[in-house]
Amino acid sequence: MENKVEDLWKIYNDHAGTVDSELIKDWKGTLDTLLIFGALFTAVLTAFIIESIKLLQRDVGEMTRDILLTISHQLANTSMPAFEQKAFTPDAWAVRVNYLFFMSISCSLVAALGAVLALQWIGSYDFGLIKSSMKSRAVQRQLRYNGIEKWKLAQIISALPLLIYISVFLFLVGLANWLWHIHRRVSGVVITGLVVAGMLYVATHTISVFDIGAPFRTPVSRSLPYICRKLHLWIILIGFSFIQLVKGEWVKKWWLLLHDHDETARLWQLMKHRTMKLHQLWPKLRSSFSALLAVVMTPAEAKFFDHRERQAIKLGRVLDRDCILWLARNIDDLPSSRSRFVSLFREAALIPIEELTDSRMNAAPWSAIFDNVFGKFYEEEGTSPKRFSKEELAELETLLKAAAFIGTFELERPARRNFSYLCRRFLDVKLNDIWIFAGLALWKCLGYEDIFIANRRHDNGLILVLPKPCIYMVLHRIYHPRETLDTRQHLLVHFLSPLTSPEYYKGDRPLLDHPVILILMHIVIYIQGYNSYPGYLWERYFQAISKLPSSDHNDYNVLRTCHRVILFHLLSHAPGLPDIRDKLFCSLIQVDYNLEIFRDVRPIMLMFLKNMVKKDEGSLTASAMTLLSVIVSWPEHPTTTSPGAQWAGILEACDQILNQKNDSGFSLELLISTFLLAAKTTEYRVDHPREAKEHSLDNPLILIFASLILPVRYSLTRLKSMEISPEMRTNPSVPDLLKAWCTHYIHPSQGDIDAECMVLMESAEVQGANYMTDYIHRQSNQAAYWDVLLTKHMTRLLSNPMAAYILKQIQGTASFPDHFFKNDGITWAVIHLKQLPNNGRPREDIEELILHCIKQSKSSFALRNSLRLAVAYVEANTFRSSHPNYGPLLETLHQVPIATGNLTFWMP
Repeated sequence: MENKVEDLWKIYNDHAGTVDSELIKDWKGTLDTLLIFGALFTAVLTAFIIESIKLLQRDVGEMTRDILLTISHQLANTSMPAFEQKAFTPDAWAVRVNYLFFMSISCSLVAALGAVLALQWIGSYDFGLIKSSMKSRAVQRQLRYNGIEKWKLAQIISALPLLIYISVFLFLVGLANWLWHIHRRVSGVVITGLVVAGMLYVATHTISVFDIGAPFRTPVSRSLPYICRKLHLWIILIGFSFIQLVKGEWVKKWWLLLHDHDETARLWQLMKHRTMKLHQLWPKLRSSFSALLAVVMTPAEAKFFDHRERQAIKLGRVLDRDCILWLARNIDDLPSSRSRFVSLFREAALIPIEELTDSRMNAAPWSAIFDNVFGKFYEEEGTSPKRFSKEELAELETLLKAAAFIGTFELERPARRNFSYLCRRFLDVKLNDIWIFAGLALWKCLGYEDIFIANRRHDNGLILVLPKPCIYMVLHRIYHPRETLDTRQHLLVHFLSPLTSPEYYKGDRPLLDHPVILILMHIVIYIQGYNSYPGYLWERYFQAISKLPSSDHNDYNVLRTCHRVILFHLLSHAPGLPDIRDKLFCSLIQVDYNLEIFRDVRPIMLMFLKNMVKKDEGSLTASAMTLLSVIVSWPEHPTTTSPGAQWAGILEACDQILNQKNDSGFSLELLISTFLLAAKTTEYRVDHPREAKEHSLDNPLILIFASLILPVRYSLTRLKSMEISPEMRTNPSVPDLLKAWCTHYIHPSQGDIDAECMVLMESAEVQGANYMTDYIHRQSNQAAYWDVLLTKHMTRLLSNPMAAYILKQIQGTASFPDHFFKNDGITWAVIHLKQLPNNGRPREDIEELILHCIKQSKSSFALRNSLRLAVAYVEANTFRSSHPNYGPLLETLHQVPIATGNLTFWMP
């Protein structure tokens, strides 16, 4: 019976405890031996150094002997000169012997110091491990183990004995040299021992290099094959480079670089990149200095090592992956280990896909592991997938997911056949997501030949049904290995094709994650040959997108597909990723929108740009403004001489787009709403006083917006010959446009009041009369506006729901009564009276209207109609109230100078 599946972290801690104890025991044994030998050897060597250092000093006894001999000769011969001391110079062999001895003792002491330090290092390796949580303890241990591997602690400890070998060798060479000058026969014994020891050392190392099973293993012997192969490779590369140089290949390359157009363009791009780097150098230095100053001036809180280590554990994203990888490499591949492997895969399913597909995960023996865990299901070959228990299906889903995501594996032919058959059994049976993982695992098992064998029913939309981790895995496997990417380009085109249509992005559809987009960027950079271009990923992508191939290029289809998907998704993600926004704008500005690849993407790009600006409350950077100009104005290059000129180019291009007979994909609402957001940052005023040249526009709404931001350049006079259709009035962006115009428009010195009143009337009908009246009240010549409204727009004013409010504002104008009654104002008043309550402010407004009409009547026509209006008002009140109050009205009527006499007899 199979063992019960254990908790992975308990398995890890048990196994790690065993491995670490053996490792620490081995290291301590090596270091303890080294310390003992080093101490004894240093003591012996010190005795020799005490004697050898005398060879570097003057011999006092010999000098005394020379003095006595000189005195003796002087006594025998009075003409003998006085004693002269000669300069002392040690013999060359004496210096050489001391040089070797001191080098020997230095190596011995360094080895001893390293051993002491290493003992402290390995002592802290398993000290203070967390005991409250199995997983925390495992992750903490893995963090320390990663540090051991990263900083090569095992290699450092293994190299310490090498210092002892060198020390002994130097001592023997120095001893032989010393004895050679004292007694050559005695030195022959030392030389013989040195030669024998050297031959033994070389022979054992040579044997261990050629015979992997030989017991003569040392750190040097284990590293020698690797070092020899590396040296061999470097020698070959240097030799080939030298041969190419001799043959003149480099000269040929430089000649082509100077005369070939494409290579010249690339050289120009390289120089442009270098220039841009120089321009960016000072801001980077300044930001680095600011960051350094901030660190110096704001010291961080002092924290102990334990706290810092736990903080690193919390922030370490790869530690879980490293734990699983370490355990997979250290568990023995036995039938009894199956439950441990299943626990390992269950925990691996919780790790981000980016970590599972990392190339370092290939270090474990996954082929043998998968053959072990799937063996149980191979035995149930004839069982229908639907007859598996829930526990078995859950386990199988975990294993197939692991097989699809983790590492690489190459199964032997029998195991490969069994695994393929197992996956195919689940492809046509939709049990949760098992069929997806089965298809991806099968695709991986077959060498990534054709992903669409997984399920033919999703040939044209597989990417739409796959979970996001699976999409990342598919693109990662298509891209790697890069050397064979050209054989999988058709898979990439087929896989991404549903995401290349702009229609996909108009609804609330799922988007690819940012890491997936980065893979696509790497793919296009590699295909276009910019992977060796200097700079970061985005800088290489700028070059790739600005140098797209023509439609007859072999890689055109894959580049068209990838670039469209990249740009659409980056625009979709940009509102939530402000860090990439400027880079994205720079990419889009360099695109040639005349190419078929991007011919239909400008409207959707403008929609994304609008949403982005709207989310940021109308903030537009200079690069975003340039992008707006590029999107609307292409293929004409936008002018950048001034903001006003730039806006003029945008507006005129937009006007041409809307005048096209065919549907360009741009909508009036999309353009106007985007423009309003863009102009909001400058408070709707970008005109320059010297820009007095007028330009014509054909779309009335575009003209209204143009007059708002460029009133000198775009006069509203042309609006009088245009017609705003009902479809335009119902456009969702029109209220915001008219509101902005009424609030921020500044009347120029040569402005057209008639045209402005047309805009005011549109505003009153679309969003009420408040903005219209506020605009007029801000003007110095209010009467001129009211006269135009009375003369040309009185009928529309009376039909406005807020007509009573408007008439109250306008009734002080001298010509008001005549125009009011000519446009059937009495009928409007009667209808309005019937809809009003018995008392209140609205009825008082009507009474004030009558009084104003009577007082300001300048003609018999106006006075006669004013009196008719008063009669209508009295009749309406008679039916509603038994005791109406007509005090102000009677007082006014008594003051009317009419020849027929007093008119009070009309009043009831």
